[in-house]
Amino acid sequence: HRIKPRGKQLPTDEQEVFLLVEGDIGGIQSFIYNIHRSSESELSIAKALRGRSFFLTMLPEVLARYILRELEYPITNALFIGGGKFQLLIGNTNRNRERLEKIEREINEWLFEAFHGELSISIATVKMKGDVLRNIEKEGKETFLDKVEQLQLELDRKKKRRFRELIWKGEFRGDQTKAEAICNSCRSLPVVNSKDKLCYWCDKSQQWGSILPKIKYIAFDLRAEKGKIELEDDMKIMDFGKLGRVYLLEERDLPKVKELPEILNIEDTELKIGKDKIVNGFKFIGHSAPKIGDGDLVKELNDLWKEKKESERYQSPEGKLEKDHILPFELLVEFAEGDKKLGFFRADVDYLGLILSDGLRYNEFGNEEIYTISRIATLSRMLDLFFTGYLNKLAEEVSLRYVKKSIENYKQKAEKLSSSEKERKEILEKIYDEKEEKLKVGSLIYTVYSGGDDLFVIAPYDLVIEFALRLRETFREFTCENPDFGISGGIYIGRHDTPIHLVAKFAEELEIKAKKQRIVKDMIAMFDKALLWSEEVECSVDRKGIMSCPPDDEKGNYTEQNGKSCYISLKTVHEEIVSKMISWLKSGNTGVSRGLYYKLLQLHKDFVNEDRIDPRIYPKIYYYVGRNVKDENVRKELIDTLLNGVRGSLDVKAVISNLDVILYLVLMKTRGGR
Repeated sequence: HRIKPRGKQLPTDEQEVFLLVEGDIGGIQSFIYNIHRSSESELSIAKALRGRSFFLTMLPEVLARYILRELEYPITNALFIGGGKFQLLIGNTNRNRERLEKIEREINEWLFEAFHGELSISIATVKMKGDVLRNIEKEGKETFLDKVEQLQLELDRKKKRRFRELIWKGEFRGDQTKAEAICNSCRSLPVVNSKDKLCYWCDKSQQWGSILPKIKYIAFDLRAEKGKIELEDDMKIMDFGKLGRVYLLEERDLPKVKELPEILNIEDTELKIGKDKIVNGFKFIGHSAPKIGDGDLVKELNDLWKEKKESERYQSPEGKLEKDHILPFELLVEFAEGDKKLGFFRADVDYLGLILSDGLRYNEFGNEEIYTISRIATLSRMLDLFFTGYLNKLAEEVSLRYVKKSIENYKQKAEKLSSSEKERKEILEKIYDEKEEKLKVGSLIYTVYSGGDDLFVIAPYDLVIEFALRLRETFREFTCENPDFGISGGIYIGRHDTPIHLVAKFAEELEIKAKKQRIVKDMIAMFDKALLWSEEVECSVDRKGIMSCPPDDEKGNYTEQNGKSCYISLKTVHEEIVSKMISWLKSGNTGVSRGLYYKLLQLHKDFVNEDRIDPRIYPKIYYYVGRNVKDENVRKELIDTLLNGVRGSLDVKAVISNLDVILYLVLMKTRGGR
């Protein structure tokens, strides 16, 4: 809170004695997805992606600690580390400023040498007086918010001049006479593994991805080059050159690193402090993934894997699954209902910059400015806690509920199951431990990255939809139903072997589409359509004029008819309309068929264009439904659902405009037999 001066001021109040430092690692988003499948190697995309994501999580942690070590400050001077950024508070001295410039140059030299310009760091600083940091109210004085805005402007300027020092010195050219083979996976860095034709980082990402499921602890080693600790398995070492190392540790490795000052638990919050207990902290990391935790499951999954068309590549010992391995995408997709596709979900918090700048600026009455360093750090840390810590638990809970519900549904209609449904039931039962009521693989949701205020996850397409809906619900609860906190996201549904950089791009484009629909954002996009999350979220705040349907006239007037929302929600589509239409399809002699749904889908393509509905579609719907559906009650229900939703609560435009999304999901879920 803002402090009113009492008695004498501190000597530092009128002196710029503090230096606020922010570092931003550039190139993370493109680097993390720059992985391709190579026919000349046993590269697992799932393992490589997991290893690379973990490395990029550790990179800002190491850089922040390296800077603090060089400036002789403890880790407590780090205000925030996450999402490829870090913020530090140090003393404003000539030595610190000069040393910081040198450190930035040294880090960029190492990044350029290691990644050939793929990654870089920009470091900006701003000087502060003591009264700004203490947030003392003074007429006409700069506030902490002013300083943060200055810092961001300086950081933006620095980001536009990447590698300026190296370019000026001519060090960016490298050895022009040396011919090097290019990595078959990232296709940008030189090969070091001649067997698989992989660069150092793609090779290491694969190794780290293999070992990570066994890891319970991490340790930071920021000492000079000499005296580095060597482990039996060098796959457990993340080497950042002169910047330091991160050790990936199992329980048996702890005695070897007991001399290090910072050893963190990444599995839970348990500490081990004492004579023989050396774990002195914990860190949440978004690392949910389907891990084979049951030894008996290995053989069954290997047998299933061999049956797949791609199995020829996995006959060698290196290609077989083992305990603690991560399920490859080729197997993960087998858990999807109907169509064997994966869902790729990207999302982030809406207007976070505005919330951090203006949302925290004043007290609840708006008459006192309370924008402080502690409020900013607390909000940033709490959001990071949600997206790193809680997300892992949420992934496990949603996966378990998904598997249990699917198995129960199959048991209720055991005699009517198609061959594809029987196969799916068998594989679901293999991973479900009924006695312990948990999954033998932990979770079916693969976290590519999660932290700061955003995430990217991969799962069977129908599971990813359930996860996205549950994420929005829990985030709403986490933020105490504050209407200013929203999440926008995009779900791309595609094949398991689509290059990861492409699916990431497609999901990002859908996320952008969701954000552009309306002022309050807070939407989800899939199949190139933006949808609401759920009616419950919309009803929590009056959004009249913002949440209404597309303009009804050339003047851009918005209307709502009969009090019904002109938008449709993903929750309504997935949990009500799609479920109802599938039940009619599978009920037997009603006349409802996949053929009818394909005809309705064609009607949408012919008569609906960018939310402009040709009225000729309505008699066509009546005609096709009346001609094909024998059961009078089902016929009436289907017509009502297509026009007004299951509960009659939607405007006709909401359903018809999004009929393609509804039918795509129905047809995907029922592919492979009724």
